Amino acid sequence: MERSAKQLKLAKATGERIASVLPDDSRTWWQRPNLLKLYLLLCNFVLFASSIGYDSAITNSIQNIPAWLTFMNDPTGTWLGFISASPFVGTCGTIFFVPWICDRFGRKVVIYMTVLCIWIGSILGAAAKNPATYIVSRIFMGFSFSCNYAASVWISEIAYPTTRGKFSAAYHAIYYFGSVLCAWVVFGTQYIKDDNSWRIPLALQAAIPTCLLPALIYAPESPRWLISVGKVDQARRVLLKFHANYEEEYLPLVELEMQEITAGIEALRANNISSWKSLISTPGNRKRLFISCFLGIAFAWNGQGIVTWYLSSVLTSVGITATWKKTLLNACIQLFNLLVAITGAVLVDFAGRRTLFLYATAGLFFSFIGLTTITAVYAQLHRNIGQAIIVFIFLVYAFQAIAYAPMITSYPSELWPQATRSKGLFTAMFFLNGATFFNIFVNPIALDAITWRYYCIYLGVQVVIFAVIYFTFPETKGYSLEEIALIFDKDEVTQAGLETDLPEKVTSRVSVKEISD
Repeated sequence: MERSAKQLKLAKATGERIASVLPDDSRTWWQRPNLLKLYLLLCNFVLFASSIGYDSAITNSIQNIPAWLTFMNDPTGTWLGFISASPFVGTCGTIFFVPWICDRFGRKVVIYMTVLCIWIGSILGAAAKNPATYIVSRIFMGFSFSCNYAASVWISEIAYPTTRGKFSAAYHAIYYFGSVLCAWVVFGTQYIKDDNSWRIPLALQAAIPTCLLPALIYAPESPRWLISVGKVDQARRVLLKFHANYEEEYLPLVELEMQEITAGIEALRANNISSWKSLISTPGNRKRLFISCFLGIAFAWNGQGIVTWYLSSVLTSVGITATWKKTLLNACIQLFNLLVAITGAVLVDFAGRRTLFLYATAGLFFSFIGLTTITAVYAQLHRNIGQAIIVFIFLVYAFQAIAYAPMITSYPSELWPQATRSKGLFTAMFFLNGATFFNIFVNPIALDAITWRYYCIYLGVQVVIFAVIYFTFPETKGYSLEEIALIFDKDEVTQAGLETDLPEKVTSRVSVKEISD
């Protein structure tokens, strides 16, 4: 029997097994109450990443505010690098403790910790009496970074199979929504003549998690985590409510999901794969670990960091010095990033993860050639072509946002199985934040020392990143979250749990009452 175009599209996005049990339902997602509720919750959890984006844009944005520069004693070089990198001290110092809480007490508990840390950090920062208090507030924001990634895990573990890739990628794509808010807030407050010009943006940082708190309270716990701690019936009820709406024709989907999740967890337990040591205990996990950690380093060192964290310095180096120009340009760039990142999130199931990474890295390389050339010509020949650098800054951001931004958390989350997903993702984020800390700290020192020549280092790094992605990164498009394990794990125990034929209870009509009981 020839399948419809819709069924072929579903198979491409979710894999043959999931597509085979989905009914040919003509209703759109907003006509299904369960998906409407689920997608609204997912949108709220996706917005948690915007709090990271807001915070990451703070230092870059308020570097253009004279009152902040005076308050922080006109930071340059090492002192400016430390101020910018201080949140990552908090992140790297706590990120290995968070997975234990995430696996022991659930994903939502860690997200509540995110809200608390942002509240503390924003209050301390807005009320800071001296630079030391400001630094402490930034470290608390770093604590919130390490906890925030639990939202990405929750999204990937509860999302509907046909849209899991898009929502997982959207988590970090919406990072730029926070950057947009911050940039435009700072653009508006720059005209305030006292310290409120930078204190107000810091205080408003608490608004994002506060607005998202009702959805966090209402949301269920991750069904995959519930199964991992033995709460199988509760997990089934979550899937019945949000994936099936208790409709008979969707029961095979719920049963297949339950089978795959349970089989995957049991297989991992049989191999005792749940500890930190397990991240390097098998060839499959070692490959996962390498890819996850390398991606974190690549995100920090692909070149975007130098224009993200020190845009003000980059613009000054080519003669753009007016405060209103810098803040307006930063605000427009962040809005542009948001639109491109959302586009990237939409494309992940169409173009594929690996393909997007390759095109983005190649684009960054050629964009950096232009950025380096213009800066060098301006610095060496003093020709008035500095404005042209804006084009290449936008290109750098575009190629960064189309792939790295939406997939920096979703791709590692997909690679790891349930028992080690939080540990694998948080390890990747440790490398990302550690590399970012080093990058942010070193960049202003290197820019002061060798100016535009420093950009050439990134050209070499981008070549290495492209080669590693080409030879080691697998394509995960078209697999369910559990089926991705088969790309890495060839042992019989894991395959036995994920490659068996569908049981009778999946393919037959079973009543909702029978399953829920």
